[in-house]
Amino acid sequence: MEENEQLKIYSKTLSSKHTVFLNEVSDPIYFNDFFNLLQNCGEQDFVEININSFGGLECSAIQFYNELKNCKAHIHCSTSGYCCSAGSVILLAGNTWSITKNSKIMIHSPSGWFSGKHNDVITRIDFEREWVNSFFKEVYKGFLTEKEIKEAIEGKDFWFTGEEAIIRLEKMAKEKK
Repeated sequence: MEENEQLKIYSKTLSSKHTVFLNEVSDPIYFNDFFNLLQNCGEQDFVEININSFGGLECSAIQFYNELKNCKAHIHCSTSGYCCSAGSVILLAGNTWSITKNSKIMIHSPSGWFSGKHNDVITRIDFEREWVNSFFKEVYKGFLTEKEIKEAIEGKDFWFTGEEAIIRLEKMAKEKK
């Protein structure tokens, strides 16, 4: 064998699996590294988010939802415990799901407060009303009925066992096909 006849091995990473444990949907700055990862994943990658959370900040849930929806990787969301409020927004951004039967899922309208001049408060409330209507219809479509979405926006809390959520997610997945 001559010197230039060597076995050469060329390698390229074809896929990566990334796992995150999400317990609190806190300040968005806490998630910047994860959001950067999501923005740089390819179609061959797999991202698993394990949610056990009472919820958190709406601003973080919105960014999480958008980053997950725009990510090229396959997103798998699972919960074993609580998946409430902002956590449910993140859960439903997944492509696939796994939920233990003993889990608890809760959906409700956002809470907050407004201050400022009277007209500014009214303008903000009108904007928030329209925004929440649109966002809830996008996020919860297929998981909640149209009537339930309307009731959630109007202030009703919805609680689901893991078993109930699994049935709804299976139905939602079939409707997306």
